[in-house]
Amino acid sequence: MRKILSICIVALFFLLILQQSFVAVKQEPFHMILMDSSMGDEFEGWEYGSQSGPNLWHVTTIDMYSGTEALGCFNDDFRRYENNMDFNYALAPIVSIQDALDMIMEYYCKYITEDSDDYWGVCMYDPATETFFSHGSFYGYEPTWEKNVFNIKDAYDYWYSLGYFRKGNGSRSYDIQVGFTFIESDNTGTTNTTAEIHGVYWSGIFIDDVTIKKLTFNSPPETPDTPTGPSTGKVGDSISFSTVSTDPDGDMIRYGWDWNNDDVVDSWTNYFPSGQQTSIAHEFSQAGTYTIQVKAEDDNDLKSGFSGTMTIQISSSPSTPILMGPTSGKTGQSYTYSAVSTDPENDQLSYLFTWGDGTNSGWLGPFDSGETMNASHSWTNDGTYSIQVKARDSQEIESAVATIQVSMPKSKGIEHFLARFFPELFSYLSLFSF
Repeated sequence: MRKILSICIVALFFLLILQQSFVAVKQEPFHMILMDSSMGDEFEGWEYGSQSGPNLWHVTTIDMYSGTEALGCFNDDFRRYENNMDFNYALAPIVSIQDALDMIMEYYCKYITEDSDDYWGVCMYDPATETFFSHGSFYGYEPTWEKNVFNIKDAYDYWYSLGYFRKGNGSRSYDIQVGFTFIESDNTGTTNTTAEIHGVYWSGIFIDDVTIKKLTFNSPPETPDTPTGPSTGKVGDSISFSTVSTDPDGDMIRYGWDWNNDDVVDSWTNYFPSGQQTSIAHEFSQAGTYTIQVKAEDDNDLKSGFSGTMTIQISSSPSTPILMGPTSGKTGQSYTYSAVSTDPENDQLSYLFTWGDGTNSGWLGPFDSGETMNASHSWTNDGTYSIQVKARDSQEIESAVATIQVSMPKSKGIEHFLARFFPELFSYLSLFSF
């Protein structure tokens, strides 16, 4: 007994962190359920008992965690410690650990220890030497169910480094048991009257929903390719960018886009298969030069670093041109129209007129921002025509379209008569306005 307690006390100075964060591992489908709703009288292979004092481990339904049966270390009749309990344990079935694997034990617990010297903890047991190794000691009062995670292999490696869990030839021994110990140091067995649960006083430890899971190491995705996309764009336009990454474990990948190079993800995509080219559309609300980068994250929450960067120049559109000129005329006669636009970045501007008869001016310019320009056109057939003009800056960002209509009236009746029957007189009179 002294040897056991000495080992437990030494272990207090070498506590491992009980609550682990496994950011670099993923859980495999395999797991061993050690306690659930089907637990029978034999506790599904659990070994339970005491090295001094009566056996206090019982199947109980008191305030269960999730509708399953719980395992409690307390006097089943009086809901308290038994006098002279000293040391009590409950051990799960023997587990064989392969050298390359990590394993964790998850469990829920609640507990009350009646004075500051009493404690409980997770334990490991070497069947070959019949020795307990205690990991972590818990004191005080936790009346609600709390989830905990215990890294079995890390604890196993710790004790192996101290010379335990070895076969006779010095090689590793893989047969171990994990479980829980409860130690009452003063042997008073006094009921803790502050721990009233449903009108019944109790003190001790309750364990529920125990599982052992095998873990394997997981790697983050590769750094994504430098994004591809246009080098220029317009404020408010939907612009598409693409990238791709692969995951060493074949995990699904999503992409986090940083649109302003501040190393903060602004937009996350959905998840895509590893190695699949993906695209995202984005709208910029202000003009300027933007530096874009992207990182990848797999479905185990492991992230890559940011990719290389690309830049895009986002411009505001030139203003809608002011279009001026005649709104009526005669066929065959040339008419002049003027247009003027301004550019927010003061870029030079070119202009394109479409005359409504299937022809256009082609891009004319460049002209300075705010400079008025002129273009002329004549129509060969009578009718009403829509004249349109738009501006384009040096980044090839186009403005909205300005429109006016012009009518080419049909000849008056007397003109048509003279032209047909008195052509010489009509030619003379056509020098004047009718």
